[in-house]
Amino acid sequence: MKPHKSDHKAGNGPTGMLAYLAHISRAMFQHHDDDEHAQQQAERYWALMYVDTDGVLQNTTVSVLAVHPGLRSVTVRRESDEQELILRVSKIVEAIDIRTGRRIDLGQWLAQVSP
Repeated sequence: MKPHKSDHKAGNGPTGMLAYLAHISRAMFQHHDDDEHAQQQAERYWALMYVDTDGVLQNTTVSVLAVHPGLRSVTVRRESDEQELILRVSKIVEAIDIRTGRRIDLGQWLAQVSP
């Protein structure tokens, strides 16, 4: 069997290997960052059941815009009419993560996002 020829001009040398490894590492880390960002965004879409200011039980899909741990409230935007609401956690009956279908424990969730 003949030994394999290495031609440095063809990218088989040390420079080509470094470029190859740099490309792979960029692809891995960029992919990871995109997945993490997508996961964070997806976690912010909830199916929400809450009691409105008139005491009526409402069921809607919302995106969470801001969290106010000191006030124990969240700012959300309803997907149906793009209206922004500030809801106290005590008025939220149930919150379900759209991505996973799991119920969100709001007390634990607020503790995690608190500074």
